[in-house]
Amino acid sequence: MSVTSMKTNDDKRVELEIKVDAETFEKAVDAAFKRNSKRMNVPGFRRGKAPRKMIERLYGEGVFYEEAVNNTYPAAYEDAVKEKGIEPVDRADIEVMQVGKDGYSFKATVPSSRRFRSRATRVLRLKRRWRRRPTQRSTPSFPACRRRMAV
Repeated sequence: MSVTSMKTNDDKRVELEIKVDAETFEKAVDAAFKRNSKRMNVPGFRRGKAPRKMIERLYGEGVFYEEAVNNTYPAAYEDAVKEKGIEPVDRADIEVMQVGKDGYSFKATVPSSRRFRSRATRVLRLKRRWRRRPTQRSTPSFPACRRRMAV
């Protein structure tokens, strides 16, 4: 996972373009194949016993891509938000831009709680005033209350 670009808008929205590498995507496609192969019906094979290449030849190469993208983009999005230090307020709008054997890329538009400045930020330092605690107790002690309430 890598963030290829980051843009900020005036309305406190940050656009991230995120690319997921081929290795992560291939693992997700394999997991999607294992989950969905039981439902695929291929002539000449029992249900769920067809090899991946035969299913891809019959249904198309990208038959498992949608599920693989849906399973991997939340983790990639979370990593990108942590990497860039963005505090999201609401769910991001996700738009998948490109999907292929070499991975996929998507654009996430994130509403942020504050204006995001990627360069210099001002640091506000406050001095904390320490107050002494009063030496007397504000409430009477438990034994004194017990003596007063005794009959």
